[in-house]
Amino acid sequence: MRFEIPVSIYRFISFYFKELEMIIMRILTFFLLFSSSMVFSQNTYVYPTDTLVDPSLFESSNLLENWTLGFCPIKVDVNNDTVFAPCYTVTFKDHYTASIDLCPTDTLDVGGIGLFNGNARLLDASLFVDMEADGSNIISNQDGKSINYKNLTTGTTIDGGGGNPKYCIEADLYLGNNQVWYQKFQILLGPISKPGPAINYHTAETIGILKNGMVLEHTPPSSESTAAMMGGIIPLDWCGFHPEPAGFGHFHTIPYTINVPLAAKGINSQYHCVDITQTTSGLIGFSFEGIPIYGPYEAGQSSPPSNLDACYGHTGPTAEFPNGVYHYHASDTSIINNPPCRDHYIPLEQTRFEYGEWQVTVGEKLVENGELLNVYPNPAINELTIEGAFDKLEIFDLEGHVLHISTNADEVEKVNIEDYAPGVYFISAERGENYFFKKFEKLK
Repeated sequence: MRFEIPVSIYRFISFYFKELEMIIMRILTFFLLFSSSMVFSQNTYVYPTDTLVDPSLFESSNLLENWTLGFCPIKVDVNNDTVFAPCYTVTFKDHYTASIDLCPTDTLDVGGIGLFNGNARLLDASLFVDMEADGSNIISNQDGKSINYKNLTTGTTIDGGGGNPKYCIEADLYLGNNQVWYQKFQILLGPISKPGPAINYHTAETIGILKNGMVLEHTPPSSESTAAMMGGIIPLDWCGFHPEPAGFGHFHTIPYTINVPLAAKGINSQYHCVDITQTTSGLIGFSFEGIPIYGPYEAGQSSPPSNLDACYGHTGPTAEFPNGVYHYHASDTSIINNPPCRDHYIPLEQTRFEYGEWQVTVGEKLVENGELLNVYPNPAINELTIEGAFDKLEIFDLEGHVLHISTNADEVEKVNIEDYAPGVYFISAERGENYFFKKFEKLK
């Protein structure tokens, strides 16, 4: 049986005995071990250099399950040891909805933002002309202006003819009756130093939690980077958000500060983010390492700090940490304005953010179903292990092609993915009336 410490008790202790925090954490560790199984007691434990993540710094309006303190395995990049560290587990409702059409109907219209040859571009006539010149047949051959379109949720495809057509690819958010999509996170209390060089985030890798409870991912797939897209483009809205085929969504940019780089790139203000209040400084969330992320500028400044490292981080005072702390900054020149790398440990399990449907009583927020789908390793190369007994299991790509189906799946199923093209894939699992989804990446 898992033992969890109420956040209010931990915060009370930390506030009044800050200088004894690490000693207290070790006492709590002993208490947790005493309350857990004997096997658990054989594990190795490490502790943050400082406790930085404070639940009160996050918005609570979309909280489904309160912050709880425990221990989670962390990703040790230098060996295969099993190491545990103090972390929070918390669940937020997936609540954001894009207010624009991500894919324009034709070259006279303007859509969202997409990556073409690695560069973030507005989906307008100039982009589609460049894509055509690059060999992507995305403008209709019938009228010379309509954009080939594919919706991965509904299966709708609009094809203007011609050989080897490419598409503007999008998906729809799913909002079921009395059901909501949730995102369950594991986040370290603070940074745990890691030997070795910084680790660059790969495409669509999760970075952290925004202060509104939404997940922040790194660079979205570029038009030429994902084999399943075959030259198509997957757009974001002007705040950096898009839905995934399963029906939930996430951000690929730090939305609170995105108008700064949009303006720097010369994009007209009518195509700037209006759904999220903008700022140039201040706390906007935390990485899964337990490191705070801020806007591009320090408070009262109009340019970035001059001493940022390769991960857009440096040490200095902030409003929340007046004595100084290592923190990241958003970029003020790149539309994909996230920290590009990390230099500390992160939670090991890919369940640090989970997807599924929670059946809740609106207002009371009573959780009736919270089972999870466990998938590892992630990213994977040759074989994927899927844990959980399901009635039906499917794997599909970004275009919605089903690549694997199994029924009455075993509790542990191993799937050979050696022949899959490198890129991002999704797993859909059914158990009774409940559905579970997970994303994974296939490496070369």
